[in-house]
Amino acid sequence: MLIDEPRVLQRDFVLDIVGNGKRPQHISKGVYEIHHFGHSKFLKPGYYSYIDDAPELIDKDGNPFDMTGVCDAMQQIFDKCPTIAESPTRQFVITVTPIFRGEQPRDGGWRWHKWGSYIGIHEPQCEYLHDEPDIDMVMVYKIYEKKPS
Repeated sequence: MLIDEPRVLQRDFVLDIVGNGKRPQHISKGVYEIHHFGHSKFLKPGYYSYIDDAPELIDKDGNPFDMTGVCDAMQQIFDKCPTIAESPTRQFVITVTPIFRGEQPRDGGWRWHKWGSYIGIHEPQCEYLHDEPDIDMVMVYKIYEKKPS
């Protein structure tokens, strides 16, 4: 199940700079939009598992589901791995960072291979988001699981 974690919304000088002054936003229960690619320091230490120390997530087809990846919309995460929203015993928080093609530089910029599996509906054709003809926005997501008390 998704749980709220208000600490994600706390101010942090360094993350404010990295996120171009944009503050994290609460999107829905357990889901927060952040404006940087780092881990949320308010989620990782001691209270939450992430990647290396997290129990495995299994998607609806019985395959391992990555704790980090790329989607077009939040609902794709829940459609692919219903456990995140539906588990009565496991508790999750998700951070997402939107990436807009129109904000990408002509040379360099955001690339697909650095951010985990893409679970969206498009078929990426290019190395850089800036060069994709049909994709205007994607979201990098990170899933954190609350450790049992």
